[in-house]
Amino acid sequence: MRRLFALALTFAVAFLLLAGLATSKRDVPTQFQGYVTYMNNGQPMPIGTPVKAYLGGVLKGQTTVQQSDGYYRITGENEDFPSGTYNLISDDGYNYGTNNCSHTETQTTNCNIQAVPYSP
Repeated sequence: MRRLFALALTFAVAFLLLAGLATSKRDVPTQFQGYVTYMNNGQPMPIGTPVKAYLGGVLKGQTTVQQSDGYYRITGENEDFPSGTYNLISDDGYNYGTNNCSHTETQTTNCNIQAVPYSP
């Protein structure tokens, strides 16, 4: 009886492990990544600074600076980011940066942004 219970328990654990693998989510592809810095001194923009990607004036993706070194990463499904020249914008309300970057669908595009203070 104990052997039967152990065998049933082994099959149940194996089934649960396989079911968990089958339902695990895949990572969403990275479309753009890079660093946002101040043009005047090269220091990184602070964590939480917005970064947006536009194609033909249409917002395609957005994120914020995620690390203290100014790193950002915009993710999304490949079909939502077709090939083209994207305008990446960073704006924290005090400093503004933009960079036009050529993006190829299904590939990660590295695009750094340098921000300058708003003119009074």
